[in-house]
Amino acid sequence: MATVLVGRHYPDCFNTPRRPQAHIIVRGRIPAPFGRFWRSADNVGFWNPFGVFDLVHTFNKIPLWTNKPWMVTFESILPRTLGPKQEIMRDILRERLLSPQCKGIIAISNYAIRRTTAYLAGWDRLPELLSMIEMIPPNIQPAERVAEYSGGPLKVIFIGNHFARKGGIVALRMARLAQAAGLPIHFHLVSSMEYGAGIYTDCRDPNAYDADLEALTLENVTLHGRLSNTAVLELIAASHFVLLPTLHDTYGYSLLEGMSLGVPSLATATAAIPEFVKDGENGFLLPLENDATGDWIELSHPPLQWDILDRTYDALAEAALERLNRVLHEPKLWKSLSEGALHHIRAHHDAEIIGARLEKKYSAALDSARRLS
Repeated sequence: MATVLVGRHYPDCFNTPRRPQAHIIVRGRIPAPFGRFWRSADNVGFWNPFGVFDLVHTFNKIPLWTNKPWMVTFESILPRTLGPKQEIMRDILRERLLSPQCKGIIAISNYAIRRTTAYLAGWDRLPELLSMIEMIPPNIQPAERVAEYSGGPLKVIFIGNHFARKGGIVALRMARLAQAAGLPIHFHLVSSMEYGAGIYTDCRDPNAYDADLEALTLENVTLHGRLSNTAVLELIAASHFVLLPTLHDTYGYSLLEGMSLGVPSLATATAAIPEFVKDGENGFLLPLENDATGDWIELSHPPLQWDILDRTYDALAEAALERLNRVLHEPKLWKSLSEGALHHIRAHHDAEIIGARLEKKYSAALDSARRLS
C-alpha cells in the first residue's frame, strides 16, 4: 500500500479513486503558481518535494521539479499551454511527458486524444507520446433511482457559471417558447452569470444579451445563483432533465451527475458529450456542426459575431424544446431514458470499477519506479 497525492478540486473527484482499496489517497492542493506571471505556465504543478507520498496523480498539471513518479490525467490538450508564446512552454512540457518519472498519461475521452493529436501535429515524438496514453472516463457512484416522472410538468436544470457558453441563453429562449406555447416546463438555472468579453464563445458586447436576460423574470424560470455541489445534487435529483446546450465543453460533469441519479441529459452533440450521451437511449443530443476534432466549427473563426450566436441559440432552443414536448406527450419515453442513463453509468463510469482500474495503474507505476531506483 502506497500514498498517492491527488488534487482536491471538482474535476479531481471524477478522475481519481473515490473509495480507494489498495492505496492511501491524499487529497491536497497542487498549486500552479507560475500562471500568475505567464499564462502558458498555468498548468505547471508545484508542491513540497519532501512531502510524504510515493506517487503524484495530477489533473492537467505537469510537474517540473520532482524525482517522485507521477501520472497526469487531461481533459483537452496536453500539455495544456495557452496564451502568448505558448509554444515555448509546450515544447518544454511535452518532453517532460516522456521523462522516466512520468508513469502514466490518461485521457478522459477520445475527444481529448484527438485534440492533443491535432495540437502536437508535426512533432517527431508524437507517436511515442500517443502510445503512452490510455483513455479512462470519469467515474461517479451510481445511485438507486431518485428521479421519477409519470406525466405532467417537467423540471429542467441548467448548471454553468459561464452562462452563455454553457447554454444559459438557450435555456432562457426555451423558457420564452415554452411559456408562449403553454407548455408546463420550469427551468432552474444554477449560475454565477458570467458572460461576455473574456469568454471565448461569447459576444464581446455584453449588452447583446440584455434582451435575453429579461427572461430571468419569467414565471417558469428560477435563478439560483452559485450553489454548493450538495445543493446542486439535490436540485438535480428533483429534476427531469439536465440541460447543457453548450457551445464548448471538454466533458460535462453535470450530465454525469444527473445520469447517476437517473436524470437524462439534454445536451449539444459536441466535444466529448456524444461519447456518453446516446441520443434516444439516455438523453437527447442537439445538433451542432463540428470540425474533425469534434469542436463547434465556428470556434475556429474568433471573435464570434452576434448574428452567428443568435441563430445558433435559436436553433438549439427550438430543437431542445421539441424533445421536451415529445416527452410531455409520451411520458413513458422519460422512463426509458432514465433507465438508460443509470445503465450507462453502471456500465462505463462506475466508481468501484474505474477506481480499481486507476489503483492498478498506481501499483504498476510504483513497481516501475522501484525497478529504476
